Amino acid sequence: MLLRISLFIVAFVMYPLACELFRVTDIPRRLIPGTIALGIFTFTMTALPGSPQVQNIIPGQFFGIESFPGPGMGLMGGALIFGGGLLWLEYRRRRLMAAGEHFDSPANTVMSSGSSEDGDWSAS
Repeated sequence: MLLRISLFIVAFVMYPLACELFRVTDIPRRLIPGTIALGIFTFTMTALPGSPQVQNIIPGQFFGIESFPGPGMGLMGGALIFGGGLLWLEYRRRRLMAAGEHFDSPANTVMSSGSSEDGDWSAS
């Protein structure tokens, strides 16, 4: 029996783990979606041979081919996607950190619009 897990479920499971890793390493929080997308929506979903995803299984059944066609080309394409994605994420991390951006937690940020210095939310 083939166990299939939706990639969207994986994204929701990985977010808290990524959030903690980014907090510990002080990487800007806005890179979390790109990191998760690189890991689960790109090379692992489409490029690697034998990937049990709908977009690989349905065309294979229609054209009558096995689930491991072109392993060399698939591995090379997966490596290019992975390497290019990592290079881009590292480039963005360096640019954001050079601009002074760090990990920020919503629990640590204070809403400043509409409030006065003493915390009174009434109109001034």
